[in-house]
Amino acid sequence: KETIFNMISSYGRVDELVFYAKLIEDYDRVITYHMQRGDYDKAIDVLLEQSGNLSSSRSAMNTATNFNSLSLQNSQPSSSDMVQQLYYKYSPVLMEHCPEAIV
Repeated sequence: KETIFNMISSYGRVDELVFYAKLIEDYDRVITYHMQRGDYDKAIDVLLEQSGNLSSSRSAMNTATNFNSLSLQNSQPSSSDMVQQLYYKYSPVLMEHCPEAIV
């Protein structure tokens, strides 16, 4: 994963780098990219998009059996946990630059 990121970035292909990060669901990198460029609205859009995806993934999880749900929760962090971590990580900076969109 890191090797591919290094290769893409060494060629200066930023758009492809963001596309690849979205493809492998590395939203931390996508949000960081937008924030470094000062595009806080796009960073918020990525967070909101992930929050919106939670409702569809929750309905899909409800159809799974309890055993499968428990094993998935124990093996990796849930999507809601990851979105919450991203929100808490970036909310101080986003609150400073566009508080009306965060609150």
